[in-house]
Parts: sequence; structure tokens; C-alpha cells
Amino acid sequence: MRLILIKIFMLTLSLILISLIPYVDVYADAPYLTPVYSYYYDPLIDSNPHGRVNLHVDVYRLMNDGDPNYDWYYYFIQIQTVPGKVAYNSDWVTADHTAEHTLASFDAGTNNWFVDYDPTTFYGYYSASTSVIVRLTAGYIFTYKYDISYVKVIDLSDYSQYRIKWIHDFNEQGAPPGSSPDSIYNAKPSFVVLAKYVSMCDGVLGYCWSGTFTHVVASYRVTFGHQLCWLGIWCWWEYKTFDSGVLYLYVSTSY
Repeated sequence: MRLILIKIFMLTLSLILISLIPYVDVYADAPYLTPVYSYYYDPLIDSNPHGRVNLHVDVYRLMNDGDPNYDWYYYFIQIQTVPGKVAYNSDWVTADHTAEHTLASFDAGTNNWFVDYDPTTFYGYYSASTSVIVRLTAGYIFTYKYDISYVKVIDLSDYSQYRIKWIHDFNEQGAPPGSSPDSIYNAKPSFVVLAKYVSMCDGVLGYCWSGTFTHVVASYRVTFGHQLCWLGIWCWWEYKTFDSGVLYLYVSTSY
């Protein structure tokens, strides 16, 4: 009887001790994204009475990728259009916007490569959302969705030219009131840059650096439009286009 009580006591004690052990994630060494830098332009473009564009670019680096010679950088982009109808109580709506990203010529194909991006072309104006799927490595995929109601996505990217480029074309002449052209709209495309580990020294400055970096050069364009009528019988659309100028979305990690 005494032996049975001792066994019961030991079993109970073991269960209590096990419950006190912290949970260990078996995927602790799995790849994950960590923030590196953010570029926020609020606004990037602003014109009264036409509208404005706000730009957010969040850059992440893939950790635990298992490759000491390269880093993967994930660029998550938010392009928010605020048409004049919302921003300035005018009749101007969003017609289209273009986002173009290239790699600096002195690093393209030697230290930096575009290796994935999304979305790709969606012809037709859908009342739906699009899935964005980007692959950083063979073992890490990132996916999300964003709305493309009454928006046509045109993909003009070209890996051989080190270019990632999208046009979001709004159905401003056919969409119902309260939809994407005359409301606040947030496009969320993204891409991945593969960066090679480099080590360099400047003998004049006596400075050495080693790590990875990306030289992404970007520019954005937006077109707003509104309808004009003569005597209520002859109507046409007038458009106005604005450019952001060149942006340098540079990030680096030193080792």
C-alpha cells in the first residue's frame, strides 16, 4: 500500500513539473521576416482640387534563411489614392496610377536582383479582391489580399530590365458612386530583392563595411479626371497627371 502511494506521489510530482516547463516552439529556427526600414510620404502628391497620393513602403529582411552569402528583402507597398471628391469636395476622381521600381544600374545583376513580385495582370474591372503571393525562398511564402473592385491591374515588369512596374487602371467612367475611383483606395503590391553579401574598404577614408544592401529606385504617377458637359448634351472627360519624381528606397544590413 505504501509503495502504491509513493508511485502516485511521484506521478503527480512529474505532472506538476512538466506543466512548469515553458513551451518551446519546434519551429523556432524557421524563417521569419523582421522590419528593416520604412519610407512614409504623406502626401507624396497633393493637388487641389484634383486629389492626393500617400505612399508607405515597409521593408523587411528574411531571417534564418540558412544562406550566409545572400539576404532576401521584402518590400510591402501601400499606394493610397484620395480623389479630389474626398480630399477637396470637388468632382475629380482617380483614373489610374503607376508604380515603377528599378534597381540602380551599378548594382543590378551583380549585387541586387528582383526575384519575385505580385500581383500580375488582371484584365477587366472586377468586383473582387486579388491574392498577392510572393516567394522569398523555397521555404518561405508570404500571401495576403487587397481589393481591386472596378480596378484593372496591368503588369509591365521585366526581370531582364531589372524593373517591377504596375498600373492600376480605374473604371472612372463606368463604376457606380462610392466605388474605387471616387473613394479612398489602397493598392498593396509587393516585391522581393535578393541582395549579395559584399565586403568593401575605402583606403582613403580608412573605412570598411560588410553586409547586404538594396538600391531600389522608384517613381510614381497618378491621373485624376472629371466630366465636363456643354449645355448638358455634349459631355467629355478632362484628365490631369502628376509625377512624384525619383525616390531612393535604399536599405542595408551590416555584419
